Amino acid sequence: MRVACVLESFPPIVGGTEARSKSLLTRLPPSWEVDVFTPRFGDSPQEETDRGIRIIRLGELNPTKYFKANARPMFDSLKFAANARKALSKNENRYEVIFYSEWNLVHFLLSHRVAGVPTVVDWCEVLARKLRGVRGHLETYLESYLARNASIATTISRAITIELAAVHGVPMGKIHTVENGVEEEELSYTPPDKKEQKVLYAGRLVAHKRCELLIDAMKIVNSTQKIELVIAGDGNSEYVRRLKEKSPSWVRFTGWLPQAELNKEFAKARIFALTSEREGSSLSGLSAMAKGTPVITVNSPLNMARQDPVEHGRNGLVVDATPASLALAILELANNEAMYSSLSRGAYETVERRTWSASAKKLEAALVEAGNSEARRA
Repeated sequence: MRVACVLESFPPIVGGTEARSKSLLTRLPPSWEVDVFTPRFGDSPQEETDRGIRIIRLGELNPTKYFKANARPMFDSLKFAANARKALSKNENRYEVIFYSEWNLVHFLLSHRVAGVPTVVDWCEVLARKLRGVRGHLETYLESYLARNASIATTISRAITIELAAVHGVPMGKIHTVENGVEEEELSYTPPDKKEQKVLYAGRLVAHKRCELLIDAMKIVNSTQKIELVIAGDGNSEYVRRLKEKSPSWVRFTGWLPQAELNKEFAKARIFALTSEREGSSLSGLSAMAKGTPVITVNSPLNMARQDPVEHGRNGLVVDATPASLALAILELANNEAMYSSLSRGAYETVERRTWSASAKKLEAALVEAGNSEARRA
């Protein structure tokens, strides 16, 4: 099968969506021809091959400007959409299926009819009816357009599948749940022996991750019990500076870590904390669970990690987004060994079958179904 993938960003850009795309696409059958069309950021090569897939970078965008906030700059979004349309036009008869990332929405709107082949859209969240004002109306319109016009939808979790069907009326038969996963080598569970009291956050350091909420909670915790907080990752330099300014000595910032070092932090941590106000499905949370580390997350409307991968009382806890509620949950898991043991085992059981290889098979099935639907119409 010949597949074109139109993605708003791809490694070396670091993020959950980028890691998901690469982990899935590089595991598709080696006999397939898979081409990724994505914006060129910084000095990335215009074209390269990585683990059997060809990556073609279009135009030139400023990553600092493009990823500055949750909302993408409209001019840059339109620029990439136009470049994607032009690239697909040049390859009009080459591909059998086009695979789109949900974001940035307009790339699908402007380019999906050019090649005249079935399309698959990968949904990481459903924001329609959740945002207000002009942005909310635009989001709802664009999402609705994607939902009506894509041949097949894939989603990152069962929770997003249900929302997509409920909000946009996509038939369940047209939706394939392709869960986020972990690398097979990450899986390693032994009965928890985590004597060091450590709470870990790992991920991008940007405002919507709300690490300041976690720091405030840990101040309450440390007023009664000494527990270290480890913050791993990098991101917005101004945000990182503010976090460091408000952090006591028991907060350790590691900066960006290679995966091998990060896996050691997941294994050593007693608790993984996720305080994001907006999350699709946390890859870091899954990596923590692969080491038997329960996850505490917050009950925020746009934080879908509170439903997947976190299941309250099975593999972690979902609490109110306040320092006091977080502190109480952290102290409970730090001191209640029976609860901790149960959640630790549940965390590992959640991910032991959720590998990227298994998820890639599900994506393969979705792409084949889309291609077959075109063959049936022909």
